[in-house]
Amino acid sequence: GIQTLYLPEKVEIVDVDAETGAYGRTRFIEYSYGSNGYLEKVHFRGWPTGTLSATCNISGNVTALEDVYFIMLSDDMAATLQLSYTYSIRGQMTSSRIDRGIQTEYTYTGTGLLKQSIRTKPTNSGKLVTDYTYNPFGKCVSADSYTVLNDEPPKAETHTEYKYDAVGRLIQENRYNESNLLTCQVEYRYENRNTIATKTEYTENKQTQTTCIFDHAGNLIEYRYGTNGQNVQRYLYTYRKAFHFGLPRNSYSILPSLPETGISAVE
Repeated sequence: GIQTLYLPEKVEIVDVDAETGAYGRTRFIEYSYGSNGYLEKVHFRGWPTGTLSATCNISGNVTALEDVYFIMLSDDMAATLQLSYTYSIRGQMTSSRIDRGIQTEYTYTGTGLLKQSIRTKPTNSGKLVTDYTYNPFGKCVSADSYTVLNDEPPKAETHTEYKYDAVGRLIQENRYNESNLLTCQVEYRYENRNTIATKTEYTENKQTQTTCIFDHAGNLIEYRYGTNGQNVQRYLYTYRKAFHFGLPRNSYSILPSLPETGISAVE
């Protein structure tokens, strides 16, 4: 059948002074599509800068991202990066890989929930395995990560717990290290159809806090960081209306994202 899509054309990223409201540096991400409405290129303007070429499958899911000229750490350092993705017949991501050899494979339950992810590096550093546990309503309640190296016993890495309100919205995420010490906490609240996520990270003698605000479609619209949140980035989106023939697609799912766990990730 015919499906109406709203495809991002441009994302404008603006640095704002939280005290004066003055605008600072501005960057752009622009999207180019083929006549079928499938993503073909992503252009980065400002800093970082470069162009990314996309390949899509028959369902419109991105299967490869290539020829990325991307400033990595400074204006003098750049790299070419290639990524590839595979999907199941149900449209779920089953693997992701970057050209440096880091690959992640995903398996699912019979009801389509993410069951396990296995991340492998090209070096002899073992595999990072993450197991997910769900409540009867299909919400992820915990994620346990551990390293497997050759015949050695698994080494615990992190344990993450997720809490929800009465209507099933995520309200808290607590991450613990191998010593069961809290290293990161994310608290979520919901205002005017927006989701506000405040992340606090704990180190030995310090804690840092960042805040992300997402709109009703899950797009990041504001990011606050620094002492007292004085550094602000705002994201402004421009969409165009398009029509799609064939299998259903998500209007907002342009670049590949992590497999669905019911969790709003804030990294």
